[in-house]
Amino acid sequence: IETIMTSSTATLRFCLSTHGDSILYKMKDLREKHCFCDVTLLLGSPNGLAGLPYHFHGHRVVLAAQSDFLRDQFLLHEGRAELSVGVVTSVRVAKTLLMSCYTGILEVYCFSSFSLSLLFCYNVQSMQHFCKMEIDWKQ
Repeated sequence: IETIMTSSTATLRFCLSTHGDSILYKMKDLREKHCFCDVTLLLGSPNGLAGLPYHFHGHRVVLAAQSDFLRDQFLLHEGRAELSVGVVTSVRVAKTLLMSCYTGILEVYCFSSFSLSLLFCYNVQSMQHFCKMEIDWKQ
């Protein structure tokens, strides 16, 4: 609690220390229930096989806050409910990174080529341009 004093008034300011985590948790829960999702990202096809792309339902504001690339795509394709992200070389990596936008947590198994690639992408790019990376994500 912080008290702000001016010449004529006093104001109490409450800082909710868990507000950010609480909002992320609620957004993740809403995303999982497909509530208020305003964009569907079409991510390649599972395991690199020919077929239908994976559909990631999300919220533009959450994804744009984490990725300049996605923010730019949303601005370029404003109003579109579906957006193809064809530059993703691994659906598994993309799903993991996108979910970290909602959890603030990036969890991978240690010492696998997948985890090393993912950590490289996450640390070096800080989620800003993960869709642009053309790294061989083979396991």
